[in-house]
Amino acid sequence: MCPYCLAGSLRCSFEEIDQDPSWTETLFESRPWDAAPVLTTVPFDQERPEFVFKLDLFHVMKVGLSRHVVGSLIIILSKLGYFDLDPHGAESHDINDRLSRAHGLFKLWCAGVGKSPGLRSFTRTFMNCKTFSCAPWANSKGSDTTLLVAWLTFFISLTLQGLTQDHGDRFFLSVAKTVLENIKGMHQVCESHGLWLDRSCGQNLYARMILVAKGYNVLAKQGIDLGIVSFSMIPKYHALKHVAFQIRSQLRRGCPRILNPQIDCCESNEDHVGKVAALSRRVSTRLLTRRVIQRYFLKTRALIVRHVKSHGAGFR
Repeated sequence: MCPYCLAGSLRCSFEEIDQDPSWTETLFESRPWDAAPVLTTVPFDQERPEFVFKLDLFHVMKVGLSRHVVGSLIIILSKLGYFDLDPHGAESHDINDRLSRAHGLFKLWCAGVGKSPGLRSFTRTFMNCKTFSCAPWANSKGSDTTLLVAWLTFFISLTLQGLTQDHGDRFFLSVAKTVLENIKGMHQVCESHGLWLDRSCGQNLYARMILVAKGYNVLAKQGIDLGIVSFSMIPKYHALKHVAFQIRSQLRRGCPRILNPQIDCCESNEDHVGKVAALSRRVSTRLLTRRVIQRYFLKTRALIVRHVKSHGAGFR
């Protein structure tokens, strides 16, 4: 199930959370294809040609593991009654009504922090759990996933303040808060640095990734104990461990600088493609290609002229 190693085979498990998992011994042992893809004709690395395909934290986390975290947490919190606002219990306990109340709390939080989410509601379809035999995950775009992580961090922190030390859900909620905080922190470290991280920042990032991976594993076990199908062990869980392993390898070699995983992020590329796609919906379909290219060049020229003016006449 992994292009880099033999994780998922009988030889080694892909869910391992140890710092030195057994799959590290099988890295680049064999090629993950029967017929080499065309991209491998570009000179790269004869010993590990598959490493030309990089892991992008945007897809690993924001539209990957983080969607499973927020989706599972919202469903579990709903089923446990944490979105029931009436202290006398007079509200409907139907899951759809509870999800509606959860979305109302999310909208209120967004209004308070000045954010505008793209999602319009919480439904079982949105959480991809039409039946409770399916592990939920939120079908949110990356920016909305980031907002959901921040809102759940806020909500769970407030909830924990109102629970006694011996409350049965306290451990589960504490682990969830730790996972959410480290997801936020992980992206903040990557996005607030340039190409290279100081060694201390690399250590911080590695520690956060390991806490997310271990915490997710604990939450999956807690879901089983609660009898709620949740926190599915998906391939992107394993992908996060690969990103962490690359950082750890640099740290163990004593590198004074650590390469920022953000170098492989294609989030801005997707934004660019989205803007071009939006432009294509505003022009004549009969001359679509020509009109899109013309407008793209006009925008490019305007930006270049603005850039030249801002740098003075001496800019070339």
